[in-house]
Amino acid sequence: MAADIGLIKAAKDAYKFQNPNFGKALSDPIKEGDKRRREQAEKLRLEQKAQAEQLRREKKATEERINREIKGYIDQFPPGIPISSIPEKYRPKIQEFAFNQKSIYNAAATARANMQAGTSEYQEQTDKMNGALQAVANLKAQWDLFGQGKEDSLSNFSGEDDLYGNFSKSNSRGLIALNGALFTDKLDVSINDQGDLFFDDGQGGLFKMSDLKLPTMKAAQEAMAIENLLVKAYENGVRLNKTSLDYNMSQIKKTIQKGGIDVLKSLAVDDLVAGVSLLDPDDEIFTRLNSQDLEVAMEAKEQLENFVYSQYRSALQSQAEQGYRVKNPVPQNSNKHINWLRANANRLPQYLPGTVDQVIAAGSDRDRQFEIAKGNMSELGDILNEEVYSDGYTVEWNEEQQSFELLNQRGKEGMRFVNFYKMEELPRLMQYVDMNPND
Repeated sequence: MAADIGLIKAAKDAYKFQNPNFGKALSDPIKEGDKRRREQAEKLRLEQKAQAEQLRREKKATEERINREIKGYIDQFPPGIPISSIPEKYRPKIQEFAFNQKSIYNAAATARANMQAGTSEYQEQTDKMNGALQAVANLKAQWDLFGQGKEDSLSNFSGEDDLYGNFSKSNSRGLIALNGALFTDKLDVSINDQGDLFFDDGQGGLFKMSDLKLPTMKAAQEAMAIENLLVKAYENGVRLNKTSLDYNMSQIKKTIQKGGIDVLKSLAVDDLVAGVSLLDPDDEIFTRLNSQDLEVAMEAKEQLENFVYSQYRSALQSQAEQGYRVKNPVPQNSNKHINWLRANANRLPQYLPGTVDQVIAAGSDRDRQFEIAKGNMSELGDILNEEVYSDGYTVEWNEEQQSFELLNQRGKEGMRFVNFYKMEELPRLMQYVDMNPND
């Protein structure tokens, strides 16, 4: 039998008038459940944030300790004494080795004096003599390598708060620490019969001096070449078309590819270009990049290249656009909103999510802790919206993007979106409104 639509509607309306709180009774438990889930998710986020902050502090403390040890070692050397001189700690081992080799040489030379040249016995003693000479020469070459490595490494430590100095932050802290310990004479030494120099790695193993991997340097030269291109794009004041953009990017790619993987990693993590780091050294992509699985490592390298190239491509476009606007200013623009942002620089941060320390400082009041931890980005969005509304724009906080969404009131339906802006990008948002008013 077909449903009687009229009858159903009548019954629905009749029940609605009898029980006006029907919908509320259904929705309240659902809302309560949603609220609990949001609070649980927020609690988890705060715990993860606290753990991340603890790890960051431990990492910083470790770097500061290593840096203090290295700086203290450098400060011990008075002027005029070369840092590459053999440390007192290692001289007994060297003297013992030299004495043994000299004894082998003298014994072989004495024995050979009583033998006929050309015999196998004569040749055997000659080989012992040559072996002793070669062992001493080999040891000397490795100590020279040690001395040069010490000069190079210690001169590249900054001596300031930054552990890495001229070394790239793409080097593992373990490698930096090992080199720091080696060249501040903290590791024990051993010498084999061939004059090969070995050091204790501090973990029960040994490594050969000639096999030591030195930390890679920051890609300062390559960064300067890239930065020069960005500056030139700005100073030219011409918007880049696809051909011009592709040409500039080809120069950047050649610079990076010529330097190899170490240059690529340095440009990604060291704040060399415009003082900006593109990635954190602990990003998982570097773990994959160092994988023993060649396929995994090659895939990570390609992803890193694409990411770095895309960042520089966007930077080129941005610099060219900014240079163009400076040379071709829009007559009606002003610095009204930028000036407002500067004037309110101390007011706006109060709406941001609190730090771990701020949450702890709130005491035992859980509601207050939650309020500080969460911040009030929606209210901050309302304040920004009030500022730009008269110029034909609206601003609102987008929770999913964790950014402020700028919309053009004069845009056509479906085409009003301008861009997303993080908190630190608010100057760009205000500059855009200043330069593109809709009133």
